Amino acid sequence: PHTPYIVPAEYGNPFEGDPVPAWHDEAVRERNWGLAGPHSAQEPWGFKPDEWGTPPPRQPWNLAGPDEVKAVFDGYDVGVRYADDAVGTLLNKLADLGVLEDTAVLISSDHGEAFGELGVYADHQAADEPTCHIPSVLRWPGLAPRTYGGLHYHLDVAATLLGLAGLRVPSDWDGISVADELRAGTEAGRDHLVLSQGAWSCQRSVRWGDHLYVETYHDGYHGHWPDSMLFDVVHDPHETTDLAASAPAVAAEGQAIMQAWVDDQLSRNGVTDPLDTVRAEGGPLHTRGHLPAYLDRLRETGRAHWADVLLSRHPAEADASPGIRAFGGSV
Repeated sequence: PHTPYIVPAEYGNPFEGDPVPAWHDEAVRERNWGLAGPHSAQEPWGFKPDEWGTPPPRQPWNLAGPDEVKAVFDGYDVGVRYADDAVGTLLNKLADLGVLEDTAVLISSDHGEAFGELGVYADHQAADEPTCHIPSVLRWPGLAPRTYGGLHYHLDVAATLLGLAGLRVPSDWDGISVADELRAGTEAGRDHLVLSQGAWSCQRSVRWGDHLYVETYHDGYHGHWPDSMLFDVVHDPHETTDLAASAPAVAAEGQAIMQAWVDDQLSRNGVTDPLDTVRAEGGPLHTRGHLPAYLDRLRETGRAHWADVLLSRHPAEADASPGIRAFGGSV
């Protein structure tokens, strides 16, 4: 599901009795409450609580307490369950028609969703684990059920589907087929992935081994994001502890992998780095033009120190002309 979370009220809440994930305790909520940025705890639906009008019933205005935190988690989870039920209806219909065993089915997503990680709620604003680790559930005639944990790009999915269908993967594709490994039931994956974010912030990251190394080129008005971060996402999947200062050698390894990838991409394509283009255009699409009004909101809600930080980081954008929102209209 995507914000706004608008599953029909009559569907109910299958998760009403479930607790919020243990990692997101009151200390996390209180810390995040004082942070700045779109989709932060005080404005989880954009740059202000009612940016898209009055929030629907499954979305609280803000995360002022544990009940509101519970509501935003449930809003997403109910949306996932609702979608699961719809997929189940489709699969049952295919079975009734007698064609399910001969049908290929792929379930995936364009992005994940953050729920407190890096101070973001109910959105996808960073090149991090919650945003970029997306589901991929494949049912293919003749393949045995199995879970795979390797690192793959979404580009690899298209190449793999061609491979499973017995078709040749074009030589100029970046995607790699793992069709043979799926048939054999063996593990497969890349040594590392280089990930990016250019819609809400400008970030590039490297995912390898246990770690995620992140570089921030435009913070998307999350003033607490430093230029570089390092997380052990295997043991700390919610990115609560930045290891960049305590593990500089690991951070340097991630930076070296990233730079080698960037150099290779630019040498092959002879183009400008797309993230440089985004910055030259005035910053990420969804934040462009919002800073002047957001500085006022930060000062009005007791977060003047973050207004000062953002003003010092983005002086030119404080006087920016109205931007364009992806969902239509100038702002």
